[in-house]
Amino acid sequence: MTLPPISSSNRIGDSRCDAVLASQDRCTGPVRLPISRASDFVDQFNRTYQSVGLKLTANKATANWQHPSP
Repeated sequence: MTLPPISSSNRIGDSRCDAVLASQDRCTGPVRLPISRASDFVDQFNRTYQSVGLKLTANKATANWQHPSP
C-alpha cells in the first residue's frame, strides 16, 4: 500500500503550536503539524532526521486533535 506524501503547511488564523522541534536535546522551535495523519508525520520525520539529532515531539494537548470537518 502506498500512502500519499505528508506535508506540514501554514494555516491562516490558527496560532496553535502542534509540536516542538528539538536539536541535540535542545528545543529549537514550534512546528505546525499537517491537518491529517499528524502522528504519521511525526513518526516519519523522526525516522528521517534522527541521524542528525533532530526530534519532533507532539504537544500532549494536540496529539489527538482532529481538524473539524468543513
